[in-house]
Amino acid sequence: MNRGMANDLDCVAVVRVFGAPQSVVRLALAVRALLHNTINAVVNFYLDRKLRKLLVAPRLGHLLHLLRGAVFQPRGTPSSPADLEARAGRTLDQLEKLLPSWLSRWIGPGYRIGLLTLFTAIQSPQLNKQVRALLQMVLAQYVVF
Repeated sequence: MNRGMANDLDCVAVVRVFGAPQSVVRLALAVRALLHNTINAVVNFYLDRKLRKLLVAPRLGHLLHLLRGAVFQPRGTPSSPADLEARAGRTLDQLEKLLPSWLSRWIGPGYRIGLLTLFTAIQSPQLNKQVRALLQMVLAQYVVF
């Protein structure tokens, strides 16, 4: 699949999940078309700088130790459903605070519903195992290369 098709599918997902007006999506695509290379260069520079700071040997060892403990060691006492619900609510509130406020105004009233849909999809246990395995693979490749 070429990258243009993925962008079209991304736009459909934004319109369907968040209920964003098509005019907003078109404006975002126009800005992306104009500033694509600049945005990519800035993001690559920022990520490269942060990864070089964060992935030093002591921190990388600690991160691998935490990942190994999270993936391979059994959990302690299981949480009650009320605790899980309260923790999920706090996490969703923190996620809303993390994202810029102009984004919610720009997307419109479907912002919270779309965010909740994405949040519940990410909380799937099967997806979490796949994400952990992918992170370990990426870290292992980063250390080797």
